[in-house]
Amino acid sequence: NDEQVEVILRHAILPGSKPMRDVKATGIDAPGPSAEVILTPFAPCRQIRTCSVTLSLHPGYARLEYALEGDLGTFNLKPDGPVGRADGLWRDTCFEAFFIGVTGAYTETNASLSHAWNLYRFEDYRTDMRESVASAPDVTSALQSGSLRVSVGWELSALGPFTGFKPTVVLGEGSARHYFAPAHPGGARPDFHGVEGYVPRPRATCAPQQETTHG
Repeated sequence: NDEQVEVILRHAILPGSKPMRDVKATGIDAPGPSAEVILTPFAPCRQIRTCSVTLSLHPGYARLEYALEGDLGTFNLKPDGPVGRADGLWRDTCFEAFFIGVTGAYTETNASLSHAWNLYRFEDYRTDMRESVASAPDVTSALQSGSLRVSVGWELSALGPFTGFKPTVVLGEGSARHYFAPAHPGGARPDFHGVEGYVPRPRATCAPQQETTHG
């Protein structure tokens, strides 16, 4: 119910999540509130040293910055595959996120290195799935020795009203897959759709007011 969801989100700030203060505005498109989240693998993945995602909110859109460090040579990271809106992106390397509201309804976003993408809406846990009306996201990536950076920008309105978010990553390695999330449910199989790992929506922080003296 709504109260349970709110309690989950109030207590969902994980040890790896750290809200960051707004960056000083340098132009019209000034960075908004943001938060960085550390992702961990469902099963040991020694090649990856760190995996983190930063969500930043801007007027009209949200940007997810995925950062992976490690020995990346064995993973499926070539920007080939489907282009445009496509299903089943989670079957290979995919950069995802979940945005949940107080009713328990949530949106799932998928983006790949080939610029294929999709966006789904669920009314509850894996219930009443449908594709949401959305424009293609803005996707850029940079792969260097030992480092991968992927930036995905989504229209804010397409995500629905949300109070919490959960970034996730699927890394394909040949025919195998590795699953990264802020937290994982118990059990033998990974499941990004559970309530585990949601982080509260980042909020703007107010700068402290300077004290004034009156003579």
